[in-house]
Amino acid sequence: MPRRHTPHRNASRIAGLALIACSTAAGGASVAQPAVAQPSQDAARAEENGPNAQREDPTPALVARPVLEWSAVAAGGALWFTTGTLLKSDIAPSACRWCDGNAFDDELRSLRWSDTRAADLTSDVISYGVAPVSAGALVAIAAASSGRACELSVDLPILAEAVVAAGLLGEGLRFSTGRERPSVRALPPEEKPMTDHPEENNLSFVSGHAATSFALAVSSGMIATMRRRRLAPVVWAAGLTLAAATSYLRIASDEHYTTDVLGGAALGAAVGLAVPLLHRPRGERAPAVVIGPAPGGATVLLVFR
Repeated sequence: MPRRHTPHRNASRIAGLALIACSTAAGGASVAQPAVAQPSQDAARAEENGPNAQREDPTPALVARPVLEWSAVAAGGALWFTTGTLLKSDIAPSACRWCDGNAFDDELRSLRWSDTRAADLTSDVISYGVAPVSAGALVAIAAASSGRACELSVDLPILAEAVVAAGLLGEGLRFSTGRERPSVRALPPEEKPMTDHPEENNLSFVSGHAATSFALAVSSGMIATMRRRRLAPVVWAAGLTLAAATSYLRIASDEHYTTDVLGGAALGAAVGLAVPLLHRPRGERAPAVVIGPAPGGATVLLVFR
């Protein structure tokens, strides 16, 4: 005879099932509890270090061997000084190889100052003093503001390499092309050997001041950009402003034609771009060049990924 379920047993069974259900729900809640979002250690560390803290990147943007880089800078600088100062009178062309002018350069000689010596001196002060100090200081400030001052041991020799490379290449071009300076070309033939520095009469192309100034501006800007410094726009703006001012003053001093300055600027910019890129880690993707339309021309962007 089948057992009959009394109301009391049914109630007990229902109560047991309810208790199991409640226990299961409570257990599920206790298991799910750890999934609640908690601040990560990285976020806590970033908050503790402040807004200037930079995220750690296992792959550095630039790599170099500081001792090797500074040795190369010293050797290149010694060669530059030797050819540009000690041996200049021996290796500089005594007669111009490129003697004729052109309508473009002749027209823009109107930019020269009445006091050409003042323009020459000012360009020397900016190119050999203000621009290098400004570039080095801004690279250092940009690194320090991002909490990465330790990376200056790599950044500064790369900056110096770009300047020395541009200086040497510009020196080689001046000696090989032998272009007569505009101020010398304007003189009667009998007065040309009587200039203050006759060994420099035929060293017009390219402008060394423009080459080194633009190498400084572009290499410092590239370093700041590749390192993703917050102050990178400031580094670019200051460097390019000083380089443009130096280039204009070389025309105002009547020491160079406009094409000499443009050639020097192109050379310096190319070196300033190439040297930091040559110090990227092996296997890193190259930056992409993006060309887009712009009113009256085109826009060229260098995109780092």
